[in-house]
Amino acid sequence: MTEIRKLIIFRKMIKFILHGGRSQIDCENNRKFYQEIVNLDKKEINFLIVSFAKPKDQRDFSEQIEKFIRFNPEKEINFNQASEGNFEEQIKDSDVIYLRGGDTGSLKKELVKIADLKKPFDGKTVAGSSAGFIVLSKYYYDQDYDKIMEGLNILPIKAISHFGLPNQYGQDFEDELKELEEFKKEEDLETIALKETEFIVKEIL
Repeated sequence: MTEIRKLIIFRKMIKFILHGGRSQIDCENNRKFYQEIVNLDKKEINFLIVSFAKPKDQRDFSEQIEKFIRFNPEKEINFNQASEGNFEEQIKDSDVIYLRGGDTGSLKKELVKIADLKKPFDGKTVAGSSAGFIVLSKYYYDQDYDKIMEGLNILPIKAISHFGLPNQYGQDFEDELKELEEFKKEEDLETIALKETEFIVKEIL
């Protein structure tokens, strides 16, 4: 049996939920986002909150936990906060991994410590909002630094979050998108631009 066939057999589908940012806002899009994240064929769900993009004194998630519980009353959700020491084991023990927004570089710094991050993601739901979305891409436009940067290449895409209005980063979002679309055009990657509170679902092996 070839190595490629082995890989196909042992890899499981990963469900990615990509969100454009501002997931804390009360709106219909975010309510659906909170529901889609735990839309699994099981009642009890182990949920890992990854806040590495936030400073340690800003990692409180209690307000959003309340929303997950309120919007999914039929689910029993066991919330756990990711820690630098045993992060990979925490992923393996979880059904859902939620990559929160913040500083993309800080998040990437922790995620790259896992050599093959896709492997522990197998068969799980991985949700990413703002920085948590764009870090999964091959290339992304980082609006904090106003330039294109390399992501983890978990998803074969180019990404931009906080796209369009209302936009906390200014009025030049169309130029940002055009620059991202033209970047490494020969690689023929899909460009995904998500507005704040907007989300999409992608399932891949």
